[in-house]
Amino acid sequence: MSETNLKKMCKSLRLANVAEIYETIPFENTTQYLEALFQKEIELREKAKAERLIKKARFLSKNDLDSFQWGEKIHFPPHRSEGLM
Repeated sequence: MSETNLKKMCKSLRLANVAEIYETIPFENTTQYLEALFQKEIELREKAKAERLIKKARFLSKNDLDSFQWGEKIHFPPHRSEGLM
């Protein structure tokens, strides 16, 4: 099977990342290979979705909690702050 044919098939199946990453997945058997390949495809789709949604939201600037200045009166509720500190 040629590489161009494989890319066409992946595109028709909407497996956008598989054509790019299939050679980089180490494997011992075919089942393990397919599981690892599809897991990587899912991870890349989730990453692309998050990036697409952030872009669609059109935030004025990118902020995160690391740059936030916490004061005594600003805090997470007790049930939310257990794993954050």
